[in-house]
Amino acid sequence: MSEDVESATACEVAVVIVTHNSRDTIGACLDSLDEGMKGIAGWKVVVVDNNSSDDTLNVTREARTDVEVVQTGRNAGYAAAINMGTAHCADSSAVLILNPDVQLGAGCAVALLDVLEPPGVGIAVPPLLDADGSLSMSQRRRPTVVRALAESLIGATRVSGVGTLGEIVGDAAQYEARRPVDWATGALMMVSRRCLDEVGDWDESFFLYSEETDFCLRASDHGYATWFTPEGASVHIGGDSTVSPYLWSLVASNRVLAYRKRHGRVATLLFRLALLLGELLRSVGGSPRHRAAVAALCGRPVIRV
Repeated sequence: MSEDVESATACEVAVVIVTHNSRDTIGACLDSLDEGMKGIAGWKVVVVDNNSSDDTLNVTREARTDVEVVQTGRNAGYAAAINMGTAHCADSSAVLILNPDVQLGAGCAVALLDVLEPPGVGIAVPPLLDADGSLSMSQRRRPTVVRALAESLIGATRVSGVGTLGEIVGDAAQYEARRPVDWATGALMMVSRRCLDEVGDWDESFFLYSEETDFCLRASDHGYATWFTPEGASVHIGGDSTVSPYLWSLVASNRVLAYRKRHGRVATLLFRLALLLGELLRSVGGSPRHRAAVAALCGRPVIRV
């Protein structure tokens, strides 16, 4: 890390990592920072821990001695932890927000900072690679009733390759050049200080999932676009929501919450019904996660087990 980071006014980029029982991934994430942040004049790392009950904090402190650890004292959720983290680095010109299961690619931060240079850009995201090295389709379009219905009937992956019908941008050619996107997966994104200051805090009512959808669209409302760059590809392990019924129910219910913030009651009802149809169709075989999503979309609480 640059010696300039000791000076608060010299912090060009602050890295904010939110953890919760992340001992298996946080070490590799922190180990990747030196290469990922290479070329940044001054940077620091803030790890915000959501009351981990495992060895996350021990692993964190063993991996890097220069980490500032912020403990929330509870599982406050992803958005709340981001807000706490950004509050601890108000001196930085940009904030790099990371999941603990991300491993930064070489030169990633410099590439993202370059994307943020034009005044109309507030958020920058790189390609995300799965653990096997394959490209993750991380770009997204605005949620609509038609897109939700198409994904329910055809499947999100299959419909992603049909023009702009799906919410997921599934055309690999769209990941080969810099371009604006409506929003993107929030596992790794750099946000400019001017965007953070004008858009305000991340919405803590989401707890987990869709908070990045909300923030990117709110940024757009304030004139700050989200841009994708093919440079700085990084690895994102991910996968918890695809196996946990509780987390999958949050994915479904928070998609409705994000949509409701921007649309009226009738449109929101149609969006909810479109999502419900897809979860009902996929729960026929007895899938616990799709059944949990059905319950959540019908307004029934889903117990975390």
